[in-house]
Amino acid sequence: MTLKKKIIIIVLSIIIAFTVFIGYIANYSSRIYQNVYISGINVSGKTHDEAVLALLDGGYEKNADNVSATIIFPTGYKFTVSGIEAGMSLSSEKAANAALNHDRGDSVIGNMFSYVKALFVEANLENVGIVPLEWDYLRELATLQAGLFNDGLVASSYTIDSDKIIIELGDGFLAAEPDLVYDLLISTLFRALAQGSHLSEEFFPEAKLSNDINLDLLHSAVYVEPVSSIYNIEDKETTNSSPGVTFDMQSAEVSLKNTSFNSLLIIPLLDLPPRVSQEDLDILLFRDVIAECTTRIPGNENRLNNVIVSARAVNGYIMNSGDVFSYNGVVGERTQDNGYLIAGAIVGDRFVDSIGGGICQTSSSLYVCTLLSDLEVIERINHGLTIPYLPNGQDATINWGMIDYRFRNNTDYPIKIETIVNGRNLTVRLLGTKTDDSYIVIRNEEISVTEPITVEREDESVSRGRTVVFTEGQAGYVVDTYQDFYDSNDNLIHSRYVDRSTYRVQNRIILIPPAQ
Repeated sequence: MTLKKKIIIIVLSIIIAFTVFIGYIANYSSRIYQNVYISGINVSGKTHDEAVLALLDGGYEKNADNVSATIIFPTGYKFTVSGIEAGMSLSSEKAANAALNHDRGDSVIGNMFSYVKALFVEANLENVGIVPLEWDYLRELATLQAGLFNDGLVASSYTIDSDKIIIELGDGFLAAEPDLVYDLLISTLFRALAQGSHLSEEFFPEAKLSNDINLDLLHSAVYVEPVSSIYNIEDKETTNSSPGVTFDMQSAEVSLKNTSFNSLLIIPLLDLPPRVSQEDLDILLFRDVIAECTTRIPGNENRLNNVIVSARAVNGYIMNSGDVFSYNGVVGERTQDNGYLIAGAIVGDRFVDSIGGGICQTSSSLYVCTLLSDLEVIERINHGLTIPYLPNGQDATINWGMIDYRFRNNTDYPIKIETIVNGRNLTVRLLGTKTDDSYIVIRNEEISVTEPITVEREDESVSRGRTVVFTEGQAGYVVDTYQDFYDSNDNLIHSRYVDRSTYRVQNRIILIPPAQ
């Protein structure tokens, strides 16, 4: 064997022996690795007992005496827990065991590398000697303190004065979660122990995304409906009017959005004037003829009587704003006791004699007036056949207990119905208050016409050689009615479709004697 080989073998043997020696020390030595500190106290290379003595001499077990954690809430409320109160104490025995076992495992090779690393890298062990805390106490404490903070949160509130609403916005935080407070308390206590100091931490609960003031509910609380003056029919006087109370909702929404929490917001209350004041109504009451319709009264004296009686029934009738007029309700049942006589009336597609025949001329004239004044028509049906006193599409038939004519006063002012019968002329007027010089023209559009035909019908009552005209016959029509609105300069503003009227065709029927 050469010298060179002998030298190599000797070197390898030394390395192996040194490695075995280091591995033995790392794996079986009862001493702590080098560069190990516990809370700043050097326990490097010491046995367990030596490390305990070093820790005691260094005041390790007294380090928890000067430890505390303070949790501060955003409203300024806070609470403090000391290390002693938390049951936080340090054991030198437990810490020495932790230091002795630091970086040691079951592998000889692994422990060898850990031993070598310890020669160059310092390890400062913290919180390794902590005796278990009073966990239940700390959780109960966190729950209690979170509850006290939540109880102290200021919710938004408001006060209503005579001329304003004062809104006091609250803290802007949701209730604190006890579990989150607990987690922050524990972590702060451990960091305080590691540093041997008193630490404070701020707890921020979740912020509200918006304030808790509901402007819709607030508006409902302050809103007062203005009272318009109306005409007291019994006293024949106008009633008192009064303003309402409101606030600018749109402006309030913007102000509320731009106002921070823990601030005051003032919302001024506004007077809401009535649509019609008593002063205005006294001046404007029944001042204007807002619509008028004059028709010629056909037929015999009985029919004339019926028109006069029905016109007299509605004459002077007053409707306040919003009132609904019912022709049947005002005129009443057509009976002889009420002054009505038998006259011609349309029943289906025939003219027949009936008690009260002719009263539809009054209702139809009223219908024309409602169209000319743009009142709201609630119920209207045209006759089965065309009538001679008004254009097609402008009539309103009546049948007691079955068909009514109704309309609403949708203006801001009272309306009085006035009727005049002068000879054979019926005039119906609506007296009220015009607010501008616009006017309405009624326009009828003929959709279709059905011409009558002549039909012969055998009848035993007809003598031989004679014929009897049973019905004269008249055409049938389908008519659409429109309102054309014009301004004071006769310019068409717009048109509105009103209704479709369908009138039956009445054939000319000739009664003839039966065939022999």
